[in-house]
Amino acid sequence: LHRCGKSCRLRWTNYLRPDIKRGKFNLQEEQTIIQLHALLGNRWSAIATHLPKRTDNEIKNYWNTHLKKRLVKMGIDPVTHKPKNETPLSSLGVSKNAATLSHMAQWESARLEAEARLARESRLLHYQTKPSAHHHHQYVFTHKTLLTNWTAKTNEGKQKQNTKSL
Repeated sequence: LHRCGKSCRLRWTNYLRPDIKRGKFNLQEEQTIIQLHALLGNRWSAIATHLPKRTDNEIKNYWNTHLKKRLVKMGIDPVTHKPKNETPLSSLGVSKNAATLSHMAQWESARLEAEARLARESRLLHYQTKPSAHHHHQYVFTHKTLLTNWTAKTNEGKQKQNTKSL
């Protein structure tokens, strides 16, 4: 079989790399995918950065074959992650509607938490890659503090050695 360069690269990226995690997704991974999909949409590469050793292609396939269908069965629109327009309460029963609303409240809370975490990580990454004047001063202060602490500890150690040798 003759493969072109792109085919070889994708095969390595998605199947042959030795660090790829294979097998079933656990509950935590499923929840992470659903939460991040609600936040990021079909940005599978961005979602994959939060699931170590899982490929974007594998996550996309798992979403399309399992998770999307599960949300539809629960009465949740897999695109908006909101309850689908349902028939009147009398035909559904209040308990089913209440359970759906409770479930949606939980997902909304999780979505907001994920959004806040991503915002924090984004700010942290921004400060690491683009140091500002404020960030530089903070680094200098931290550096001076570390140097002072290191010098104090070194002097303590020398004093202890001198008292032992006497």
